[in-house]
Amino acid sequence: MSRLSRYIVLGLLSLVAVLVAVYIYAINTVDFSVDKATAAHTEARQAFLSDLPETDCLQASDITGIARARGWDAVQPSQFDWCVAPDTVQTWLRVTVEPPLPFSTEDENAQIFAFDEAGCAVDWSYASGPGSTCAE
Repeated sequence: MSRLSRYIVLGLLSLVAVLVAVYIYAINTVDFSVDKATAAHTEARQAFLSDLPETDCLQASDITGIARARGWDAVQPSQFDWCVAPDTVQTWLRVTVEPPLPFSTEDENAQIFAFDEAGCAVDWSYASGPGSTCAE
């Protein structure tokens, strides 16, 4: 092997060694995961839900007050265009949970509440068929 070939091989091996060292350093020191952001969002959502008063008729004003005390948006959308049950839902409240989930949509970062005719929060789910807003 010529002298030039040896230098080329030695240079390439050195380059590979440096790249491996940088890679190992980055793996051990840089947090590439989104687990911390996801955990922070989940913890914030759970803390918010646990702060809601336990009452027979949880109202939008109760929820809005707690959300705004955290600096979060709480808005009542004029409509909710998804198929949901029960079909007796009258109004909605969307609370934007902070911090947001990484790589997420507005819906994924929201806690959405439904209210009946009396203004009390009701359990709801996405659904279609009888008893839902998409009965056909």
